[in-house]
Amino acid sequence: MKMPDYLMVSEGTAPAPMAYPIGETGFSFKESERPNLALTLWIDADAIPPAARAVLQSKGRFEALTGLIRVLTEVDGFGRFRAGWVLGRTTGGLVSIVVRDANHCSAKGLRDDAAFSVRQAERYCATSAAVLVQQSDANGGRGAREALESAFMASYVQPDRLYRSELHSECPVWFACLSSGVH
Repeated sequence: MKMPDYLMVSEGTAPAPMAYPIGETGFSFKESERPNLALTLWIDADAIPPAARAVLQSKGRFEALTGLIRVLTEVDGFGRFRAGWVLGRTTGGLVSIVVRDANHCSAKGLRDDAAFSVRQAERYCATSAAVLVQQSDANGGRGAREALESAFMASYVQPDRLYRSELHSECPVWFACLSSGVH
């Protein structure tokens, strides 16, 4: 039997599945009829999404990246997850990763995500911290990249490219905007 790479942990009780209203019509979609969310593969997969792992592994310090623990950290009113945290293992040590839905990010929120990732890195003696913004479609990409640019004082953030932050912390902080094709 193949075991998943990492353990799933959630805070509190998971909300009961709900139907999602369509405007004010009174009609609703079942969960299976909803469009895919940006974090679906991060939540449902047994491992870190392969294309996202490839973006991280573009830097040598993230070689052989596997997930150990994942915690869903932020939900909306319908119980859909907007952000999560992953403790990963690489050949160079542990890494603390926050992944956020591109449709729910701001510069301040990304700075908070970076601070959280660094705190978790210190807690688990990780050698790196990362903040990833996951797009679900092509529409939110520019806004997410602008939020990353503002949060990390970067001049031009390209999709699917890993950057090192200039934020001062004990461990290096990395960030990327993952395109919708990178799940």
